[in-house]
Amino acid sequence: APVSAETIRMRLACAQSLEAVRALEAGVLRAPIDGDVAARLGWRYPLAHGGVFAFVDTMGADRFAAACRELSVSYGSRFDPPALLIGMAERGETFHSL
Repeated sequence: APVSAETIRMRLACAQSLEAVRALEAGVLRAPIDGDVAARLGWRYPLAHGGVFAFVDTMGADRFAAACRELSVSYGSRFDPPALLIGMAERGETFHSL
């Protein structure tokens, strides 16, 4: 079945942000800003989103986690939100102080 351009954009953005959250959770990244800078300079993440963590903050952790859960249903467990993100969503936290 055809996939909309918006779904493709969300799959790409969510996959990148989820991997960054997992890297932070595992201690591979020291701080969210490190992931944002690496994404923008390393693979030219869209400047409009600010970076992989800024993208989550802009959406809100709760909305981002919900979008990931929806993607998980159709595209597999790689879109399951990690524990760090779920906790942040429950507490209304952000990666950066906005």
